[in-house]
Amino acid sequence: MWRRDWSNKFGASITTVDGKTYRSKVEADYAAHLSLLKQAGEIRNYEHEPCFRLTVNGILIGKIYPDFLVTTKHGQEEIHEVKGSARVGIGSTTQHWHWKWKHLQAQHPEYKYKVITRKDF
Repeated sequence: MWRRDWSNKFGASITTVDGKTYRSKVEADYAAHLSLLKQAGEIRNYEHEPCFRLTVNGILIGKIYPDFLVTTKHGQEEIHEVKGSARVGIGSTTQHWHWKWKHLQAQHPEYKYKVITRKDF
């Protein structure tokens, strides 16, 4: 039940692990890392690509599907976005992504936000 074609302007390879499909190998590797953290009790749970509605004055202006919603062992919810490049914003994102990311943070200050690169795990 995916929303659209999975073609990727950044050349990422669609990767399937344990029956789940991820938009890049680094995203699949991070999911495996989160799975290990869950087994070790370091996090409670994680969800891949939850849907968040972006609204202004009650009007839907878009949606964003961040890579992971992670619940820490202390119950804090964090939104993790996985990027293949350590230089976020240079060759790994678009202006549209930055706008949605900032809007999500403004609309949902209750979450902690993290941009994850391969060096982070």
